Amino acid sequence: MFHEPSAEEFPYRNSFILLNFQINIPLMKKYFILSLMVIGQHLTIGQIIQQTRDQVIAMTPLWKGERLADGRPFVPDRLMERLKNISTEESWQILRNEGYNNQFEGHWDIINPGESMVGRGP
Repeated sequence: MFHEPSAEEFPYRNSFILLNFQINIPLMKKYFILSLMVIGQHLTIGQIIQQTRDQVIAMTPLWKGERLADGRPFVPDRLMERLKNISTEESWQILRNEGYNNQFEGHWDIINPGESMVGRGP
């Protein structure tokens, strides 16, 4: 026989019992909203944001050399060749000298052991 719980036995006013499981309605709403937020975040991560040539030039005003068609500074080939001989520690030291003391990027995968990877992005 089914027993109807009293207020002392079942103090959750915003809940109901379904197959002997207690389900809290406000908690379920929170999980539903949280799920929508997580799904929404994944949908917006893939948005491509590209700056105009003028915006790129405005972000790099100290560059006085050539620029690529999209406004990025053009790094000469001779400098790219010199970068192949710089170790990771040396490049980090340059950043530290410029005040970037807490920069870190982990989880790198070595694709070609023994080779330096230097080049221009797309």
